[in-house]
Amino acid sequence: TSTIHRRKLLPEADEDEIAAQCGLSRSYFHHQFKVATGITPIEYKNRAAIAIAERILSENRGITIEEVSAMTGFESAAYFRRVFRKLTCKTPTGYKKTCHGEEPVVRY
Repeated sequence: TSTIHRRKLLPEADEDEIAAQCGLSRSYFHHQFKVATGITPIEYKNRAAIAIAERILSENRGITIEEVSAMTGFESAAYFRRVFRKLTCKTPTGYKKTCHGEEPVVRY
């Protein structure tokens, strides 16, 4: 298991700041980003954050969902859980259990 420091792993990327660095308005940057990638900047950030979260959860049995949520830049664990489930079709806890050879609880 790798050692993970309890800190944010993704820099805070403010869309206004990035747009300004590109010399674009926020709305034009948003539009151009979506045209170029097919997704919005926040969707891109969420996908990157969830990919990192999957790695953390698979490598660190004792870490809590709240810690992973904070480390990957989500403002709340509830929002992290919602985004994780939307993008992976699994709950973070279920994903973690599967990675560590435990059977996730299936609820109908």
